[in-house]
Amino acid sequence: MCELSEPFENSRGRRRSLSVFLLAVLLGGIAPAPAAQTPQWAFQPLQSVEPPIDSSGWAANEIDRFILARLREQDLKPNPPADKRVLLRRAYFDLIGLPPTPRQVDAFLADRSPDAFAKVVDELLASKHYGERWGRHWLDLARYADTSGDGADAPVPEAWLYRDYVIDAFNADLPYDQLIIEQIAGDLLAKTDPATRARERLIATSYVGLTRRFNNGEYRDMHLVIENTLSTIGKGMLGMSIGCARCHDHKYDPISQQDYYSLYGYFESTQYPHAGTESGRQRKNFTPLPGGGLAYAVFDKPDPKQIQDTRVHQDGNPSSLGAVAKRGYLDILDPADAEIAEGESGRLQLARWIASPDNPLTTRVMANRIWQYHFGRGLVKTSSTFGKQGDQPTHPQLLDWLATRFVQDGWSFKKMHQRILLSRTWQQSSDVSDLSADHDPDNKLLSHFPRRRLDAEPIRDAILFVGDRLKLGSPGPHPFPKPNAKDEYNYTQHNPFSKDYENEYRTVYLPSRRLGKHPYLETFNGPDPNECTANRTVSTVPLQALFWMNSDFLETNAKSFAARLAGHSPDPAQRVKLGYEIAYSRPPSPDETRSLTDYVAAQAGRIPAEVSPRERETRAWTSLCRILLSANEFIYID
Repeated sequence: MCELSEPFENSRGRRRSLSVFLLAVLLGGIAPAPAAQTPQWAFQPLQSVEPPIDSSGWAANEIDRFILARLREQDLKPNPPADKRVLLRRAYFDLIGLPPTPRQVDAFLADRSPDAFAKVVDELLASKHYGERWGRHWLDLARYADTSGDGADAPVPEAWLYRDYVIDAFNADLPYDQLIIEQIAGDLLAKTDPATRARERLIATSYVGLTRRFNNGEYRDMHLVIENTLSTIGKGMLGMSIGCARCHDHKYDPISQQDYYSLYGYFESTQYPHAGTESGRQRKNFTPLPGGGLAYAVFDKPDPKQIQDTRVHQDGNPSSLGAVAKRGYLDILDPADAEIAEGESGRLQLARWIASPDNPLTTRVMANRIWQYHFGRGLVKTSSTFGKQGDQPTHPQLLDWLATRFVQDGWSFKKMHQRILLSRTWQQSSDVSDLSADHDPDNKLLSHFPRRRLDAEPIRDAILFVGDRLKLGSPGPHPFPKPNAKDEYNYTQHNPFSKDYENEYRTVYLPSRRLGKHPYLETFNGPDPNECTANRTVSTVPLQALFWMNSDFLETNAKSFAARLAGHSPDPAQRVKLGYEIAYSRPPSPDETRSLTDYVAAQAGRIPAEVSPRERETRAWTSLCRILLSANEFIYID
């Protein structure tokens, strides 16, 4: 091929090699220049939309009007409302990740006022358990872990501070734009305004500090560390696979390699902490907190010479440097260079750009995520891929309306929850009509509520809860070994950190290792702590069945559950009734009561005669409780 070495400039005056560009286009390596493409829907400004008119009277709010209009296009009708018991159980697991108690169910059934369910929603949103449930969703996106991820996978005893920061932020309904800014640039906010949330803002930048480390050296392969940071921000906040542009212009989306290194410069100018590893054992560059310690957080590099624009890594190779890429934003949305004061990384400017109400990616992505976590599927199914390889929104006007209202409501998660849960759409029954099965088999148009299995955390939490063993609140730090006097760990690539510390607190508080998941979380499709996890897989595998059959955890909690029933009443039928109400939020049918009381009697008869009557009773009722905990009804939400 003829060598064309004459460079050209893009809209920011950045120089590219035309020969490399044309060669890549001819070989199919990258798409043509983004500036030549028509921006797709995700990059367009939010559209001002009026909800369709509903003359039927079915809609309770604007959400229903959008949903009903799409259903009518396919000659579909929405389902009737769910039974009150079903609705309450759905709301409890949705908002706090725990089942309601029999007393809470009875109180809701007895409340005949028109705002009975609205009061329940308000109570759940005010619960401290709300942050434990919804903070976990964000920790998935933030690839939270308690270890570093390099060859030694060294513990990070300070990581729990970020975990609890996230939980507290959701409980306080911290506006999402503020949450973004604090996590990317909280240290810079604390520097300019030390009187306002300084400790929390410093801890918040652990979002960046907890980026996965690679190799076994001190600050080696930092280009991969920064790529992990950019990929997490790109997928989690912007719904874009920014990391795909590290080696060349993005093949499908209007993100150039220049864009990538414009963003890279913010974090190359940032000092990451070091947790210690095999060939660099000393922990260093942690962030001092006002008064309870150090944080595994970030700050601007102290040497002004290290704070600067970066140069393009040709073919993604940090040893082959090309032209300077000025710190800026995604060219397709904002072609201007960032205005950054001398000696500052510019992370605050980046954070404010991401959190701008004029950024259509940020607002649409989070509105879509909230919808996803309520319905099991986003209006855009590919919730971290809003580019050309992603799905189109099923309800584009509804998505823009939700994103607009999210901003107008002060970026409030809790107000968005209220809008969704008080809609007729969310309150539908989960029955599937023949018409719906034929016309909309994937339920994209939501003619019924989608029945779905609980995530790993609420399954384990509910087992502890019904067994009356769940410890409430935060346990604080994990019992990691302390580093030696030189602030060093002795873990190596051949002897990495590998301990799991069990507890009976909520599952969000279990330690999370990067090089090996907690066995329970691995079995039940917990998040990958190495990458931004937007959609967890749902599998049914033999190990899950073995857990229900053989695990000590289930046996211990089933025995405790049985003791709880025994303390309630000596009458087997009354025990079965309470067991159903605790586990399923409903009473058993007469057939179920008869079947299970017969089962207990038969099970007791199989136990050797030399076993004491009290022990026979305990074993028989423990067996019944294992059945209750192992049923689909316990782990599925209608």
